[in-house]
Amino acid sequence: MVNKKVLVSLFIITIMVLSVLGFIIGQDEDSTTPNNGLSYNGFQFARMNEKYILDKDGKQYYFDHFPTELENVTIPSITITSPKYYVLFNASEKDTPLEYAMQKLTYSLTQFGIKMVLACDSEENCPDIPIKDCNDYSFYFKKAEQNRVYLYENCIMITGDNQFLSEAVDFIDYKLLGVL
Repeated sequence: MVNKKVLVSLFIITIMVLSVLGFIIGQDEDSTTPNNGLSYNGFQFARMNEKYILDKDGKQYYFDHFPTELENVTIPSITITSPKYYVLFNASEKDTPLEYAMQKLTYSLTQFGIKMVLACDSEENCPDIPIKDCNDYSFYFKKAEQNRVYLYENCIMITGDNQFLSEAVDFIDYKLLGVL
């Protein structure tokens, strides 16, 4: 019998991924005019509804920031070493921009074949999902005054304000795709 927490986690992840796809793709077709003239480091991008779209290996990746907009973002070298990662967050910090950043990363890493599981860092205000820490391979989203990405134990810590969280996720995705 399948564990109830596993089913709830899979359901939440599915909802998150479908929400991002619906937000990105499901906009009014009449207002979309693709511009295919954007290029960076040998990669071609389309621009649609203020998003940058990269088609690589038959898969589409969506970005809020063009690579040149991320010149001030620095992250350590990231190597994906596990087929499964947790997306950790503090439930009391969760808001729409934080959820969107987590969904963007989940969508991209799922495209790489990585299983992504949503988890809280503590039981306080946490829905019925796993409680994890940096002993497990994780991307840990945390609101903070200082914007930075760093490694701590098995966590890739992504800390900062809403704008930086979005930029950091795009930067990580670009790095993993070989764009940067």
